[in-house]
Amino acid sequence: AIMHGSRACTGPFQASMELTKQCSIHCIHCFFYSPYVERPNFFALRRARQLSEELPDVHELRKLQTLDADSDVTKNIIDTLTKMGTRKFFFSGSGEPFLHKDILDFIGRTKHAGGACVVYTNGTLLDRCKIDNLISLQCNELKITTLAGSRDVYLTTHPGIQHDAFDNLRDNLMYLAEQKTRAGARFPELSLHYVVIPHNCDDIENFVEFASQVRARRVLFRPVDTAGDAGLEEGITLTDDQARSVKKRLEEMKTCLDSRKIENNLPHFLMAFRGKMDTTELYRAIPCYYGWLGVRVGVDGHVYTCCKCYEPIGNIHEEDFRSIWHGSGYRAFRREALRINKGGKRMDGCECGNCTHFTANLLVFNKLHPVKSRSLILNDLPSSATE
Repeated sequence: AIMHGSRACTGPFQASMELTKQCSIHCIHCFFYSPYVERPNFFALRRARQLSEELPDVHELRKLQTLDADSDVTKNIIDTLTKMGTRKFFFSGSGEPFLHKDILDFIGRTKHAGGACVVYTNGTLLDRCKIDNLISLQCNELKITTLAGSRDVYLTTHPGIQHDAFDNLRDNLMYLAEQKTRAGARFPELSLHYVVIPHNCDDIENFVEFASQVRARRVLFRPVDTAGDAGLEEGITLTDDQARSVKKRLEEMKTCLDSRKIENNLPHFLMAFRGKMDTTELYRAIPCYYGWLGVRVGVDGHVYTCCKCYEPIGNIHEEDFRSIWHGSGYRAFRREALRINKGGKRMDGCECGNCTHFTANLLVFNKLHPVKSRSLILNDLPSSATE
């Protein structure tokens, strides 16, 4: 289908489902709830900023932070996607998924249909009852952003959080590991995410120890992504000296993680790392395939080609998803994305310079071009992309 250029022969391989815009804590790096943010950086704001239009009213944006996805609509889209061949569901978005009252029902529905289920969460709402249910449902993976490997740094990176939150999180994750061992269960696997910012760049070694202590399956490092927000740019962007120090530390930690058999994304992370998220140069070398790989469904039913594209392709409250997926808008996006490395400019309506799906696109490129991929990516990219 990719070789065809625009048509999708099956449904998306994976789907990202936004369950709520509410959140339980204020992570310091968050687009929506960081104390550095004046306005929540929802798509409407990012679109206006990029097009130099008048910014949406802050009070209207704050109202969006009360929204939950409709349960019946969410169940229907899960069923539709499953019938189309989608086999992996991510419950994520701009809020905390475990605040939605029906999240366990959504997970169960996904698993009953034979799909895989991944939840992006801050982990603070986990308790023993939820953990037991997640093990029973065989939820495939919990992706937890900690921003820290120690209590003091956790308190710094989560302003206003309860003093014992880090200890509770650690204890619950250790309970998860113990219960899986007791039940002989593989799932949920635990992935820990670490967005590198000035507040935690000296805590990397502690984070690796924490990951080992809670028996994480993998750790994923992320560069800073500010979404073009001036407050975030000023508050959480690494200095050049900090970026160089982080790079050196992570190169050293790669050996430590490998020796403990903790999977990690350091090779790809270091390729795109320049202190903050920057994939501009990468997409001068490879296309974007995400129009075949995935879809994002917002809490309001809007359908987006990915979490970095702010122009909706359609809305499942108004149109059947199959029509959207196979429609002219999606096909036009696929054609344009497949030529992104030839046109020399970003996709209209997309933040391609800070793409969170660059690893997926690299993997597809490697599959389609196994001979030339390594030399192209490592040798032909400008040096700044691999520094």
